[in-house]
Amino acid sequence: MKQKPWIRLLDSPSDNRRSKTCLEPRRRIQNPKWAGIFAIALAFIFDGAVVDAQQPKKVARICYLGNAVSGRQAIYIKMFRERLHELGHVEEQNLTIEYRDFEGKVERLPGLANELVRLNCDVIVAQ
Repeated sequence: MKQKPWIRLLDSPSDNRRSKTCLEPRRRIQNPKWAGIFAIALAFIFDGAVVDAQQPKKVARICYLGNAVSGRQAIYIKMFRERLHELGHVEEQNLTIEYRDFEGKVERLPGLANELVRLNCDVIVAQ
């Protein structure tokens, strides 16, 4: 008795018809290859979902260089932080701000600017 190849794939390898019609579960021939194929397909599907779930959020880093001697710096910083909050940036959640103060001493500016560049900031804001 010859079967077509695709029918044999779905059927068990035994040609013994009596063993396939047996009602006792322990004596029936089991065909576990579909369970294996299904398990492999599930592994491929859920493997991609795990990779996407582990991507960390990027925290923006802003560096602020200002002058504390001028009385307006506190007002500028307050307005700057309020505007960032309006845009959806919350400090310590998705935003970090590094503050540096040159205290009216212009000769400190190059050193502080170099320090901010080394911190690898996304944006440098200067007053």
